[in-house]
Amino acid sequence: MSMFDIPLNIQFDRKASDILGGDYWRVMKSFRAYIPASFLANEWTAYDKDRWIFVPSGTLTDLGTIPQIARAIENRDGRAAQTFVTHDQACEYLSATYRGQPQPITRREADLILRAGLIDCGLPMSDVNIIYGAVSAYSWVNRITEPSTYALKRRLEAEFNFEGLE
Repeated sequence: MSMFDIPLNIQFDRKASDILGGDYWRVMKSFRAYIPASFLANEWTAYDKDRWIFVPSGTLTDLGTIPQIARAIENRDGRAAQTFVTHDQACEYLSATYRGQPQPITRREADLILRAGLIDCGLPMSDVNIIYGAVSAYSWVNRITEPSTYALKRRLEAEFNFEGLE
């Protein structure tokens, strides 16, 4: 069973990339990333269908702002792309859905969701540990405890024409 309810569907957004000053992709079809029932194991066989991160269509993503050392291990647009999009969303809001209601999560939990997704997409554990270690170290060193959302990106997401989607 996959962590995700559907495959990732994204499209490069040149306008948003020019405005935001980096490469950004637009999520074209909403998806859910189910959260593991437990973060204690190295492999997950059960996902909690009552707990998920929702990534709506129109969301802009840079496919994961991960430390440079970890970028050499896995292409952000490769098999782990959906995991990086989910982590972006989790970090921007520090919120998950539990039984239909929003529930706050910590940055550490967002990073653990990233780790679960990297395992789910089949990365070798050595690569998972390097990426997760780099991301969680960055969070810890910079004492990140607040959501990482910002107004300009949100405005561009809100202005997106959803006609014909879903």
